[in-house]
Parts: sequence; C-alpha cells; structure tokens
Amino acid sequence: MKIMKNQILNELPDEELIKKVVCDPAVRQEFTRKSFLGFWAVYCMTNMEKQYDLAPFQREIIDILQDRSNLFFVLEGSRGSAKTSIANKAYAVWSIVGEQQIKFIVILTNTQEQARQAMTNIKTLMLTEPLRSDMGPFKEAE
Repeated sequence: MKIMKNQILNELPDEELIKKVVCDPAVRQEFTRKSFLGFWAVYCMTNMEKQYDLAPFQREIIDILQDRSNLFFVLEGSRGSAKTSIANKAYAVWSIVGEQQIKFIVILTNTQEQARQAMTNIKTLMLTEPLRSDMGPFKEAE
C-alpha cells in the first residue's frame, strides 16, 4: 500500500490507515519514515498521551522540525510541554531513520548531566519495540 503525502503531513491518519499501520510492518515503516508526526504517534506517544490530542503548539513544533527549509529556529515553552521529548529525543531518531536521512546530529545542553540524559533518552527510544525491529538493528559505539 502506497501512502500519500496528504495522508501524513498535517494530520494523523484515518481509522483504516491506523489499522494497517498497526498490523503491517511494511506500511508502518513507510508511514513513519515519511512523517515525523506519524513517527511520533507510532513510536513515541505513551498510552496516556494517546488518549489526548496533541496541542496546537506541539503540532507546530513537529511541523517546523519536519520542514527542511527551517535551517534555524528557537524553541521555547513551559516545563512539561514535551519540547525535549519531541525535539531532542524523537526528532533526533526520526531525522536519521526517517525521510530526512541526516547523518550527524548535534544536541547542545547546558551540563554534562543533561547531555547524558539526552543520550539515554535517545538510546531508550531506539531500543523499544516495534521501532527496533522496524528501523533497526541499531549499533552502539563506545
């Protein structure tokens, strides 16, 4: 099944596509590689988060990150608004395994402890199923 760009860019998929994404790894891979929003919905949202709609500002963050014409932007928001989960964790992984195919990611933090936590969060996401079986295998360098 070919997934059309209009099915993934600005909104989550309809019920029929959701069933195919859940049941068919090939459809899930294509869908999540093309859409950062789809990647977020499939691999990153917790069960609790799936009960609620994304806030408009969270969709805006996802749209900005997915748009390759945005070479630089500043992301600011209140604590607990998922900025770090979206930008540092999910986008870091999606930009490598997704449509953008970025080869090197640089994450800047204020402290070494924040840098360690960012790397731990990325590693934890990459080792979760079904992401690992869909997009992996991933290798860890020392």
